[in-house]
Amino acid sequence: MSRFDPTRRWLEIALQQERLRRTAVDARAMLKALRGVLEPLTLGDRPRCSRSAKSWLCRKGDRRRGTELTFSAQTQEEPDDHPALKLQNLPSLEDGARLTVRVLLINKRLEKFNIGLAGELRGGAGPWFVRVDLDPPLLADDVDLDGPEHELFERLRTLPRDEEKRRERKGGAGLGSHAWPHCHVGRTPSDKLQQTRVPVPFIAPPDALAWVLATADSTLEPCPWLDPP
Repeated sequence: MSRFDPTRRWLEIALQQERLRRTAVDARAMLKALRGVLEPLTLGDRPRCSRSAKSWLCRKGDRRRGTELTFSAQTQEEPDDHPALKLQNLPSLEDGARLTVRVLLINKRLEKFNIGLAGELRGGAGPWFVRVDLDPPLLADDVDLDGPEHELFERLRTLPRDEEKRRERKGGAGLGSHAWPHCHVGRTPSDKLQQTRVPVPFIAPPDALAWVLATADSTLEPCPWLDPP
């Protein structure tokens, strides 16, 4: 039996994610999928948000800066706020919980996304927060991902010289503590607890959105258990 090598496993995971994110993404199809996840929130006698919510999720940007999929300024309570959809009628959260969605596509590739939900737990139990993040790629677009494995592994582990990118990369001590993608769970976005990044499989933004919503309402579970026949 070969010796267990935890370093190699994290490098393999990172390289797999770099390859998956290079798959071409159609912005219109992605927007339609995100709106499809939101649709159940708008239905029924007790909708969980405005019935117009799907139309508030829109495309912004251009080819040079990239295409961002996010809620329109119509959802901002204050000019400096991040656009966020206010939710209601959730079993575990008080009315007024805020759902944020930000997906950035550059050259038809998934650059990064942040999908989160913040609110107050019912019964006065305090604040609650969850977010799934995919940070920018570790490797430049011109890096051949089919090149020698040892060279790719070295590139993945090496911090960039550019100071801004270096700070961005050093959100954790390494690939294990700052996995791509990851989720935060805590009481508020600034809570020390939420600074722990929990690694998750490589999932597309619509899947991340479905999971975030299901954490606050089990009836929105995207893949529920089935009773035996």
